[in-house]
Amino acid sequence: MAFTITSVVIKPFPNPVLFLLLLMSACRHETAESHQFTPLYDLGTSTFQGFPGGLYPEGTNEPPLSHTQAIVTQLSMLQPLNTAGMPDTSGNVVLAGFGYSTAAMTTTAAARLWEDSCSGSALRIISAAQGGMDINSMLDTPSGYWEKALEQITMLGYSAAQVQLVWLSTGDMQVYDQEFPQQALSQLEKYRKVLQLLQQHFPNLRLVWVSDRAYGGYITNKQALPLREPAAYYTSWAVKWLIEQQILEQPSFGYQDIPCIDWGPTLWTNGAIGDSKGYTWNRSDADEGGIHPTEAGKWKEGKRLFQFIVNYPGMPEWLCPSTAQ
Repeated sequence: MAFTITSVVIKPFPNPVLFLLLLMSACRHETAESHQFTPLYDLGTSTFQGFPGGLYPEGTNEPPLSHTQAIVTQLSMLQPLNTAGMPDTSGNVVLAGFGYSTAAMTTTAAARLWEDSCSGSALRIISAAQGGMDINSMLDTPSGYWEKALEQITMLGYSAAQVQLVWLSTGDMQVYDQEFPQQALSQLEKYRKVLQLLQQHFPNLRLVWVSDRAYGGYITNKQALPLREPAAYYTSWAVKWLIEQQILEQPSFGYQDIPCIDWGPTLWTNGAIGDSKGYTWNRSDADEGGIHPTEAGKWKEGKRLFQFIVNYPGMPEWLCPSTAQ
């Protein structure tokens, strides 16, 4: 599905009183174990407010052949690089996680699982995500998001030149008061700009996996209220439509404009009810404020990311041993 994307102006938060009033009107749902929403891959060709589901165009859960071929081409170019970005058999392929604090927790857990299962692999999974910084902070130069991320990568002993894979999971704190589909559509330009920044900072970047985010029905933390339902569910639609923009090669979203992108592991599920594959997000998976995962939730999402990487079609065998499960 093609959409006309207009430029997005990043506006500051309103004054505290107005902010709270908007939150009260925008966050219409109480905390709940589930909502009347269907995960996109379960929705398929059925519709939500007139829009077909599925992860890809026309309600399908499989990418079109042209997109698959583009991804396979990028994966075939992965190679161990040293910190100068030169081919080196003793170098690494770095997969960096970006987003905010929840993405940092998930990436860190996945990295631990990878180290335990694939310690001899050239692939290194690291977190460059920054706590308390949503997609708007990633676009806001004074926030220092990218400086902090690059410093973090360096402190871990790697360089920007070694980052060839990225996993991105974030949210938008500024669109909670918009209705569907505008709330999802207004995020597309922001994602596009973030993808361009990733391309600028990481010259050897081959593929970006973009995930939605966890079920937000348990959120009570006042600072995180803009991320609760239905905003969390709408993020799934933003990611779906973002990827469709590239598949359809819409202006400024084509393969020559931004890095090759695809779905990462789908994180949104209908709370305790879950999805058709049995994946749930229970109260015990979210902390007291509902935004961050508990220890159990962190490892649940970390395992989901880890298994996604291991089983992703086209991943080179030398990089991702089939024995790693």
